[in-house]
Amino acid sequence: LFIVLPEVLFLAAAQERFRDQQLSQARDLCQRGIEVYPESGRLWELVGVVAWFQGDTAPCLHALERASMLVPLQPLAQLALASAYALVDKPDLARTVYSHLATAPEFPVPLLPQLAAGLGRLRENAAALLVCERLIDLRPTYHPAWFGVAFYRQRLGEPIENVLAPLEQAHRLAPNARTYRLNLAACLARLNRFAEAFSFIDEIPIAEIPHASWIRQMRPIFVSLGDLARVWECDERLQALEQDEKPHVGSCDGHCPRCLDD
Repeated sequence: LFIVLPEVLFLAAAQERFRDQQLSQARDLCQRGIEVYPESGRLWELVGVVAWFQGDTAPCLHALERASMLVPLQPLAQLALASAYALVDKPDLARTVYSHLATAPEFPVPLLPQLAAGLGRLRENAAALLVCERLIDLRPTYHPAWFGVAFYRQRLGEPIENVLAPLEQAHRLAPNARTYRLNLAACLARLNRFAEAFSFIDEIPIAEIPHASWIRQMRPIFVSLGDLARVWECDERLQALEQDEKPHVGSCDGHCPRCLDD
């Protein structure tokens, strides 16, 4: 005598494991449920999302495309689907899904940063900027959104003053974030406001600046102030970084710690 569990029990058990971040167990439960209920859109959807969280792109894509033929995908699943399309070099399909989500009024607020990042990876900068601005309206103290506004304004070629204002707000909300301090210094240097720029980087050791692109932007600040010791430190650090650092190919998505010099 075999007892067949209802579909809803498979789904509930898998969702519980997923919420507890027990991804392998959640995926196994989904697969077992699909063996019994092969037309269960929600089980296909969940196994696709779990595969996405595990970085397993091909199974994620297969599962979510199957699910989409059975049920309307939920926002997280749509986000995973768009990400998977981008990863398998199907940017047009990814762009279609991301663009739909960007205009969806009920899209969950906690997923907006990932949506902006996905749009940014596809160079949909105007749409990514709108998502960041929407996030600021909803959560004005969320400092990464302010940085995102600065980042995408820079990509869109707006004047440096328009980039500086949201960057200053990001810094006010997170004054210890070195990413913001370094980028503020770089922006101010472009405006020849070297003394102000220096105030943001004075306490940051040159040896702890992680990218050559930042060092190149910091060096003129020290030159302008006659700080030859730090100019020398920049040269030494730049030489060390350039030996190890891969080229910056412009794949920043708003969370990249590199710079606004893209």
